[in-house]
Amino acid sequence: MALHTVELTRKNLHGSFSREYEPVLTIESGDTVHFRTFDAGWHLAPFFSNEEERRKFEPRIKERDDGHALCGPVAIRGAQPGMTLEVHVNAIRPGAWGWTIGGCIQSQLNKRLGLLEECELLTWTLDADAMTGRDQYGHTVALHPFMGVMGMPPDEAGIHPTSPPRFCGGNMDCKELVAG
Repeated sequence: MALHTVELTRKNLHGSFSREYEPVLTIESGDTVHFRTFDAGWHLAPFFSNEEERRKFEPRIKERDDGHALCGPVAIRGAQPGMTLEVHVNAIRPGAWGWTIGGCIQSQLNKRLGLLEECELLTWTLDADAMTGRDQYGHTVALHPFMGVMGMPPDEAGIHPTSPPRFCGGNMDCKELVAG
């Protein structure tokens, strides 16, 4: 069984699901793939206020890259449509920083909750060895990293958003999608 790495390069990144995307890697069943990833917003560096300009990965293609930053797709040699795919997550190691935001993002949920104008931003310094995060106010919390977005493209042609969650995956933000 081989070990592969998918790096953060333009050809390996997209912000949507589509069955038309060419695999960035083809592996054998049982191989291990190490993914290097961005945060969901394609950010290149930490930011410390909602007003601060956030450095993001460029170039991005409008329709194709509107969603969460995804790596792949990866093909499994011999796999056919309709077969069951088993994925084992060996480890999830967070980067050095993160952020949590409440409100101010244009979404149906924030609109329903009346949170389009208000914004709360927490910025985090992460310690992957201690599995802790410390915010800008000095609060420390334990980290329990999980995969927010996982999935396969739906069978329908075209480009499909990373949200919402659906039968083939998507932005599930499921705390059970952990290593092990």
